[in-house]
Amino acid sequence: MDRKSILILLVSFLLIFGWFRVVEYLYPPPPPRPVVRGTNAVARATQQPGTNALPAVPALTAPGATQWTAPKAEEQLLTLETSDVRYTFTSHGGGVKLVELKRFPKIVGNRKVTDPARVVTLNTKAPVAAMTLLGGE
Repeated sequence: MDRKSILILLVSFLLIFGWFRVVEYLYPPPPPRPVVRGTNAVARATQQPGTNALPAVPALTAPGATQWTAPKAEEQLLTLETSDVRYTFTSHGGGVKLVELKRFPKIVGNRKVTDPARVVTLNTKAPVAAMTLLGGE
């Protein structure tokens, strides 16, 4: 290495290691906020509400999440099939109950494909079909 390369490397390392100090010098951190020391005494209201004060309105709360319950009607399945994928839709909420990828045989671990009829499936063990409309009133 020539002198110029060594000088460039030395300046680069000094900048890398000294950059934090340079930034701290140019932009010092803000001073910490003072801690307010108070008492544990209960504050008293000094101003009593006037006669024209509006009554307190209770806060509106959003309803909680509802649990999905299976409909009482019998489930009907509709299958849509293409050359690559087989979709199974359910009448319970109109969601996708099962997706089967035909071109991808199911392989578990390092085992070889033994049954080409077994294909990769999506949403198999889900409790509710994907994209199901829930809570429609």
